Amino acid sequence: MHPIRRADQPAPQLAVHGDVVAITAQVAYDRVTVLGAHVPVSSWSVLVLVVGVAAATVTYRRLVSRAGWRWRPTFAALLALATALAFTITPDTGTIGVSGTIGMDGCLPDNAAQLLLDPFHDSGGIAGWTLNLLLFLPLGLTAVLATRRWPVPVTLVLLLPPAVEVAQSWIPGRYCAASDIVANVVGGMVGVLVGVTWIHLGAPRGTRTRMAAGGR
Repeated sequence: MHPIRRADQPAPQLAVHGDVVAITAQVAYDRVTVLGAHVPVSSWSVLVLVVGVAAATVTYRRLVSRAGWRWRPTFAALLALATALAFTITPDTGTIGVSGTIGMDGCLPDNAAQLLLDPFHDSGGIAGWTLNLLLFLPLGLTAVLATRRWPVPVTLVLLLPPAVEVAQSWIPGRYCAASDIVANVVGGMVGVLVGVTWIHLGAPRGTRTRMAAGGR
């Protein structure tokens, strides 16, 4: 995903070689430092967030009435989705160069060791990997609380991160990384686990039984 770089990590200088795409944006942007990692926040991020909030306001009542979901966590889940997209599918408009292979091939590590070591050297290091994990945790949590079921939230947090990463290979300033997919999926699944535990601890026995079965 690479919305995040370490505070001490310089902008890379990259060239174009064969099917590797180098994209450089020349527009300045504001960077928020969180846990020692830079999180780029641009006008694109704000625009996507505003549109997402507006869409959530319009659509959450329809989900509640048609699917029988609970309205507060449904609205919160849509806001969590809008926030995640605002920081992942928007162009990184800083003066940086980013390279990546277009499509899913760019997401695949060369070997297992690379997948394990990437968080230490890429995506803003451990701080960036942690932020990528936390980005999808609220989505998994609120989706479970909204639906009171686990299949839909689990499907969402398993499929959305790879889709976002593939899309990023086409977005200026972004590129795909398997370590980001892992961080996002882990974060989403942790949120699902927290939500399921929350419901099991506070729900009546009948609700717990239906949730364990994954249906009504």
